[in-house]
Amino acid sequence: FFSYCRFTDKMYGEEAYKGKFPSIVGLSESQYIPKRNGIKLTYSNTPEMQPLMVLSHLIEATTNDIKELNHEILESEQYFKTLFENNTDFIFATDLKGKFTRANKSFLKTFNVRTDEIIGKSAVKFLATENERKLNTAFSKTLNGQVEHYEISVEKPSGSIELFHVKNMPITINGEVTGIFGMGRNVTTQ
Repeated sequence: FFSYCRFTDKMYGEEAYKGKFPSIVGLSESQYIPKRNGIKLTYSNTPEMQPLMVLSHLIEATTNDIKELNHEILESEQYFKTLFENNTDFIFATDLKGKFTRANKSFLKTFNVRTDEIIGKSAVKFLATENERKLNTAFSKTLNGQVEHYEISVEKPSGSIELFHVKNMPITINGEVTGIFGMGRNVTTQ
């Protein structure tokens, strides 16, 4: 941009230039400017520059806050992913309608399924029909904010029946239940 300026010869006090001059604004916290080729440059902020300085500080503070928040979000996601993916207990999540939204590796291995076979499918219908009433009751209580513990028996492809202990917890975001986390383990031999 162009600004009005005056250049004077300090030694003789003569005005060397007066008028519009292409300008670059550089904002700095300090007034130290190193000497260049024996010329010492000084500057002073005009009252008109004060809003720019305030804006510069605000932008810097906001940028730092955003960087810190992004770092915290990334760290939180990594904690969740580690807990979810590496857990030896099976873990699943459902939406408010009881449809699977995710399942960890242990769940897929325990029930011998692929992710694409269960995501979007009813968790109640996925398990044996004799568990349907028990699951509906547990899901309903969990959606009302309660943590529910229950046991279900599941027929494996081999025909054997295995017993699982399951814990349902509400997924709460901004004070509202948005789904259910379920965690469980095989307790057949216990």
